[in-house]
Amino acid sequence: MIFVKKKYFESLANCAFISFLIIYNIKMWSLLNLKSFRIFSVGQRMWRRTIKTKSLVYHRFGVPDEVVEMIEEELPDPGDKQLLIKIALAPINPYDLYNILGKFHTGPKKFPYTGGSEFVGEVVKTGIEYTPFVQGDVVIPLTMGSGAWTTYKLVDESDVLKVPNEVGLQEAATTAITACTAYRLLRDFVTLSEGDSVILSGANSAVGQMILQLCKLWNINSIGVIRDRDNVANLKKDLKRLGATEILTEKEIGRTDLFETYPMLKPKIALDCIGGTIGSMIAKRLVKDGFMISYGEMSNEPIYAESNQFVMQENVFMGFSIIKWLDENFKLDKHVHMLDELMIELSRKDLIAPRMEMVPFDFYKVVPDALKFVNMANRKFVFDMREETLDETVQLVDSN
Repeated sequence: MIFVKKKYFESLANCAFISFLIIYNIKMWSLLNLKSFRIFSVGQRMWRRTIKTKSLVYHRFGVPDEVVEMIEEELPDPGDKQLLIKIALAPINPYDLYNILGKFHTGPKKFPYTGGSEFVGEVVKTGIEYTPFVQGDVVIPLTMGSGAWTTYKLVDESDVLKVPNEVGLQEAATTAITACTAYRLLRDFVTLSEGDSVILSGANSAVGQMILQLCKLWNINSIGVIRDRDNVANLKKDLKRLGATEILTEKEIGRTDLFETYPMLKPKIALDCIGGTIGSMIAKRLVKDGFMISYGEMSNEPIYAESNQFVMQENVFMGFSIIKWLDENFKLDKHVHMLDELMIELSRKDLIAPRMEMVPFDFYKVVPDALKFVNMANRKFVFDMREETLDETVQLVDSN
C-alpha cells in the first residue's frame, strides 16, 4: 500500500512539473510578444537581413588617391521612412576631391567619411511605414551630404527624388550637382535674354558641357575657353555640336578680335571653374557692369583683376557653391521648379549627359586619373556599381 502511494505521488509530481513547464513557456511567449520586449525580436530580424556594402572612405584629409580606401561594412534593414538604395552610378566631382583634401569640408570632423556626393540608384527595399516609393524606383539625391561612393545606402525618403522613366541613368547621375550647377549659374546673377552672351572657362568640363546645352536651349550665345591639347580641333567640333557659339583656347582668348568684330558677343557674365590665367582672361572680356562668377579653382591659382575692372568697368566678382545653395533652398519653390524643368529637358533628350568614362568600383585605383583633378580627356569619371548586386533579380539597366 505504501509502495502504491509512493508511485502515485511521484506521478502527480511529474504531472505538476510538466504542467509548470507548459505554463511557463506560454507566459514567456506572451511576455516576449509584449511591446516592451519586441526590440529583441526586431533586432534578430534585422540581424538576419543585414547586407554587406562596399564603400570608399577616408580616415583623414589628404590627397584623394592616397587617403581613400575601400572597406566593407553591414547595413541593417531600412527604418521607418527610409529606403535601401542600390547605387548604380556615382560621378567623381571636383567638389568631392576638394572635400577629401579638407578644403571645402564644412561638417564635423568625425572620421571616417564616405566619399562622393552625386548618384543615381534603385530602391531595393522600403521601410515598414507607407512611402510613395516602391521597389524598382530610380532616384537621385536632393541633398549633397550623401556619401555616394558605396554600393548600398540607407537614405531618408525625403532626401531623394524619383527620376522619370524616360531619363537615362547617365543623365540622372549628373543632375543633382552638374546640371543644377549649370542651371543656377545662368539664372541667379544676371538676367539673360535671347541673344545675350556668356563666356566660360572649362567648357569641356561636365558643368561646362551642360552650360553650353542650356545656352543653346535658351538661345543664348556661349563662348567657351579650353586648355590647349593635341586633339583641340576635334574637341572644338564636339563642343560646338553641343551648342557652343565659339570655342577658344587659352592662347586664343588673349589675342582674339572676336568681341570687337562681333560686339553682340561681348559677355554679360563670365563663369570660371579654372582660376589663374584663364579665369583672369575671361573676366577682362566682360561688358560694363558684367559679373564674374567663380565656382571652382581647378588650377589651384587665384584670379587677378585690374583696378580698371572695378573702377571704370564696375564689374562684380562673386563666388558660387551649389552645395551652399542646396542647403539654403532645399525643397523651396525654385529648387522644385529647377528639377522639374531639368527633368523635362532630360526626358525630351534636349539635354544629354557629359561624356563619361566608367570606372568599375573595385578598380578605383587602376584608372590613373580617376581621383585626380587634372583631366584633359573631355570626359567625366564615374564609379559604376551596376555589377555589384544583392541578388540576380536586382539588376539596373540603362534606359538609354
